[in-house]
Amino acid sequence: ITRGNDPFGRSYEQRGAGLSPLKILYVSSEVVPFAKTGGLADVAGALPDALARLGHDVAVALPRYGGVDIGKYKAKIVAQFQVNVASIPQEIRVFECKLGTSKVRYFLIDHGDFFGNRKELYQVKGVDYPDNLERFITFSKACVGLIENEIFVPDVLHANDWQSALAIPYLKEWTKTSAHAARIATIYSVHN
Repeated sequence: ITRGNDPFGRSYEQRGAGLSPLKILYVSSEVVPFAKTGGLADVAGALPDALARLGHDVAVALPRYGGVDIGKYKAKIVAQFQVNVASIPQEIRVFECKLGTSKVRYFLIDHGDFFGNRKELYQVKGVDYPDNLERFITFSKACVGLIENEIFVPDVLHANDWQSALAIPYLKEWTKTSAHAARIATIYSVHN
């Protein structure tokens, strides 16, 4: 999506004209301005806002790392629930905030041991956290928990990179017991 005109002479805002708006849950392990290690954060910061400006109802889910200042973003707790990881219940808190005049809602998934108590995203001094798999399984399940608990029920769930990839099969597993979940489309994007 670019800000200029397309080959058919339509403006940026007109490209989505006439289409039914979608509810989109964009799931990413890093999003500018909250957390960034690379290009994924840039895309995850820009694309949801562009989709919202086209008229879609967009929410972004990301981990609430220790470096994310809840007060700075005036984030409020909107939900608490549990997800099971290897039959162990994990307590999840969900903070919500908006940025400036953007219509995008941001859901910061908080789990103290896995995210909130760590300032770095994936590693310290070049060494991956040994529990990254558990951390991002928990994150992926918590993102599906946003839907299960009717905090944000999308038409489309868009997962990005390995950290959120498991949200798609967890959603599909839930569709076996939920007629509504079966109607949710999924997209998976791999970033370099």
